[in-house]
Amino acid sequence: MAVILVALVLTKSKRKGRDWVFLWYCASIAWWNAFYFLWMISTKLGTARFLVGLLMLGAPVSSVTFFHFASLLANTRKNYKRSLPLAYTVIGFFALVGPTSLIIAGMGPIMVFPFWPKPGPLFPFQGISFTILVLLSFRDLFKAFRSTSGIHREQIRYVLIASLVAFPGGMWSYLLWFGVELKPYGNILIFIQTATIAYAILRYRLIDLNLVARNALVYGLFALIYSGPFLMVVWLTKSLPVASLIVVLAVLWSPLFFTKIRTLLTSAVDAIPIFRERYERFRSMQMFLKRLDGVGTVSDWSERVVELVLGVFGPKFISVLVWDERDRAFLIRSGHGLPEAERAFLSLAETSPLFSHFTRTREFLISEMVNDQFNEEERETAEHDLSFLRSAVSLPIFHEGRLTAIINVGSLPHHGMFNELELAHLGSVAQAAEHSLAVALSGLAKQQTTALWAHDLLKPFTAKGSVEALKSLLGPLDSLPGDGRPVLEMALGDLAFVRENLKNILSPTETTSLKRVLCPLSDVYRRLRRRFQDQVKEKGVSWRVVEPPESLRIFCDAGMIEHRVLGNLVENALRITPAGGAVEVRGEFVGNQFIGSVWDDGPEIGLEDQALIFEFGGQGNKSDRGLAGLGLFIVKSVVEAHGGKVRVESDPVKRTCFYFELPISF
Repeated sequence: MAVILVALVLTKSKRKGRDWVFLWYCASIAWWNAFYFLWMISTKLGTARFLVGLLMLGAPVSSVTFFHFASLLANTRKNYKRSLPLAYTVIGFFALVGPTSLIIAGMGPIMVFPFWPKPGPLFPFQGISFTILVLLSFRDLFKAFRSTSGIHREQIRYVLIASLVAFPGGMWSYLLWFGVELKPYGNILIFIQTATIAYAILRYRLIDLNLVARNALVYGLFALIYSGPFLMVVWLTKSLPVASLIVVLAVLWSPLFFTKIRTLLTSAVDAIPIFRERYERFRSMQMFLKRLDGVGTVSDWSERVVELVLGVFGPKFISVLVWDERDRAFLIRSGHGLPEAERAFLSLAETSPLFSHFTRTREFLISEMVNDQFNEEERETAEHDLSFLRSAVSLPIFHEGRLTAIINVGSLPHHGMFNELELAHLGSVAQAAEHSLAVALSGLAKQQTTALWAHDLLKPFTAKGSVEALKSLLGPLDSLPGDGRPVLEMALGDLAFVRENLKNILSPTETTSLKRVLCPLSDVYRRLRRRFQDQVKEKGVSWRVVEPPESLRIFCDAGMIEHRVLGNLVENALRITPAGGAVEVRGEFVGNQFIGSVWDDGPEIGLEDQALIFEFGGQGNKSDRGLAGLGLFIVKSVVEAHGGKVRVESDPVKRTCFYFELPISF
């Protein structure tokens, strides 16, 4: 049983070296137990002598393989670079001479045993070498237990307790070899040791018995479903050649068939109560990953990552650290389960061995694998950093080849460590998070480029810029001729709008809200009529502007309504309205709402396009597109920022009309 458990670990673990050594140790113990049992039930002297010889062929191997395993577990392997090969050589010699008279001088009755071995001349030396290796193992494990912590400490604890029970129990049986008449009851303790150590590895590593049972059920169901028809055919044919052919075909087709029904079988098993809570949520993994779509900033990204990991895995602690160029360190952006006082100082320095590990391997790090991933100089610091981050699994996130963020996931609430299925899904989260972060950072790069242009475009509006110089040159507008004054007033108003919005682009954090004041919109409509009157005449369309009552006022950003809402709607209407058509702009108060509308005689907008045209880059009529599909998106954004809504109605009879509704107050 112990060998089977360890073999299961071996198929899933990344630490093959230590597991192979432990597997060989368990194999030697299994060898000893198997031939001991057969020897005890044998009834002939020759058979008993043969079985004891085979037993002593494998018994010495258990000491050196345990010594090797203990040195790897205690991280003292480097201390035995020369002595370990020597130990294998000595034990190998004793194993080879085990079946000979040098170890077994003869067989005879003692107590209730009819065939008990008598020690040969080399048997005491074999016992001494066995004892020395076991004592060295205990010494290393005790030292490691006192100096280490966390999961590694728990592994050593299990190994120590089990071995302190098992080795004295196993050596008990050798007393009879020297005539000390004590029944060898301690042999049962040998099995307890291997089973306990195997359980410790299962409990404190990457695999757990729940997942083993889940996978076993999936494969078992497949075997029952798949083999049934073939066995039936074999039974009906009763022909060896035909049966052989059927078996060969069944084996060849099984991988293809299993691929097709694996998802169905897994879903059926996950519906069983003992698996449902832990694994069924992974069926909706793609839905969870979509939560990372559309993030615009790094802060939004980090918060979405925390929500995603918490929703899928439910760990005790989560933190997302992002590289800060100024501090030359990874600083926390979002987290869960962390006390505020601790969260404020959570960071990871560039000098941490975790940084170099992620940069070198580009793989996630499991805290209980620190001993295998870091050298002795780095190990203590790495363990301290992971403990400080409360991380069971740390996932590196790269952007353009550089480590940009680290997602730290704490232990799971009910079963502690992550098994390999959960680690695989964590890997999927890391890939999706990396892609999402790349999209967000790309947007920030574009925003930075826009800000740089805004910085330079703003220069003409500064105190010493050309616009201010022109205003000084013109002097008071009242002194200008009547025809030129309205045009210059409109131009200066447009320039003021451009200046303020260039400031918004340059410093978005300083102007995060609209500049809403109580104002009449009649002035906005009056300027709108004047702004487009020349374009209307040139286009040859009818132009009508119905102003809202001047006595009624509304809390709004008048500049935004004039330039970004009405301006975009009228420009679109004039572009698509043919000569001889009409464009009409209205503004009226209905209850506690202001309703603005722009009517045109342009082509009908189909129902399938009416939702599309308000999206970013969306354009409906392919024969008459705008500049970039942004105008109506801007209209919708500004109106919704005011707490309003926008809609369109279009048909061949009633013309096309865009409505926007704004609350009178906020």
